[in-house]
Amino acid sequence: MLGRTEQLFVSVKHDDVETLEKLIAEGRLQLHKQGINIEIQAEAGLGKERVRPLLYAAYHGSVNAMQCLLRHGALADVSTDKNLWTPLHMASAEGHFEAVRLLIKQGVSLDPEMWNSQTPLQVALGARTKLLARTVPGA
Repeated sequence: MLGRTEQLFVSVKHDDVETLEKLIAEGRLQLHKQGINIEIQAEAGLGKERVRPLLYAAYHGSVNAMQCLLRHGALADVSTDKNLWTPLHMASAEGHFEAVRLLIKQGVSLDPEMWNSQTPLQVALGARTKLLARTVPGA
């Protein structure tokens, strides 16, 4: 049986809002005034960084899970500690158009810089996701 953290990230990865809502309703997630701040060691694709659920959802393009997490107080502009990736950077890099749109509608900062001074637009262009890059204002 999966532990609560594993259940959380499996449900986020697979856009399983029903399970995610159940975990939240049961009080099994660590909710803080500052949003959902659970961090775990990420699986392949995100290296060994510690990852927040919204960032993980953005990586997978799990828009329904993102909406759920945001409804429950997840912070859309929070970056990882080491490399400063935000959910917008992650969704942009992975080409998840709907995830980018959701984050922009949430009013996230469009120009946060990661460790190498790249903005989400620069990340999108670097990943050759030109359609996605055109959706970011200023492109």
